[in-house]
Amino acid sequence: MKLIEVPQRDSNTIRKIQVRSMKKKKKKSGRAGTSKPKRRSSGDDAITEEKLLGYFTAAYVLDVAGMLDPRKKTRLDSLEYPNCPRWDEAVEKTYGISRTFVRSIYALCTEINSPIAAVTFILRGLGCADFQERLQEVVGT
Repeated sequence: MKLIEVPQRDSNTIRKIQVRSMKKKKKKSGRAGTSKPKRRSSGDDAITEEKLLGYFTAAYVLDVAGMLDPRKKTRLDSLEYPNCPRWDEAVEKTYGISRTFVRSIYALCTEINSPIAAVTFILRGLGCADFQERLQEVVGT
């Protein structure tokens, strides 16, 4: 794992995120059978800025809807890096939204749909990539 700096799309700020290195390690020549089994990772498992933002966005909408597990919210709130916005501030800044806006849309949607349908409607409207996968990751199902 390494910490990389990712410039924000519409500002001069830089956000630091932790990612797995995708470089392949050179095979060592030597004694056979003495190395540990290597964990294989596919490109789909790699943490990208888009997936991280999608996770944060799903968590943000669930939090506003009152559906986010308090333990996950506590863990997300504990993520702090110098000179970087908090996870919820990053979502608000990226999409130009506020808690009041999301809460209003959620209230309107729940008048005719289920709470989870309202959450998915909001995520689709925000353009959250792979919103179903991100929801599953946040909810843990």
